[in-house]
Amino acid sequence: MKAHFLRLFDYDYTVNQLIFGTLRECPPGSDAVEKPMALMAHLLVASALWLQRLQGKSDITYNLWPKPEWGDMSAQIEANAHGWKACLESVHDFNQSITYQNQSGKTYANVLSDILSHVVNHGTHHRAQIGQLLKFGGLEHLPVTDYIAYLRLKS
Repeated sequence: MKAHFLRLFDYDYTVNQLIFGTLRECPPGSDAVEKPMALMAHLLVASALWLQRLQGKSDITYNLWPKPEWGDMSAQIEANAHGWKACLESVHDFNQSITYQNQSGKTYANVLSDILSHVVNHGTHHRAQIGQLLKFGGLEHLPVTDYIAYLRLKS
């Protein structure tokens, strides 16, 4: 199971870089890129928040919709990738229950593998929204972010 999640989080990192690179190529200040940037900033911060929760820091609160800044997002992509890899390498039981608090302070418990699946799915969901908004904004070609395409590149 560890190899599976390491692959999924490497996929998450790889496609975050691809989408971020596409956003960087859009005309600065364009209305077509404002909402996609906000979604990208959100998905990166949410990933960081889940990582903090798994590290037992559930008392940490984040602004889940930060003002998107290029440098902050680039650094967050790298920090998330390194943090998730280290976290996953240290896991011995993917079926363990993790207790954490949400942003409102309510306590929940979920199985670690479900939390990990949620984090990857959350990123995929928002990257799809970003792609759709960029297409509606006039972008003709988006990078391929399908998981199976990622696996083909890695083999």
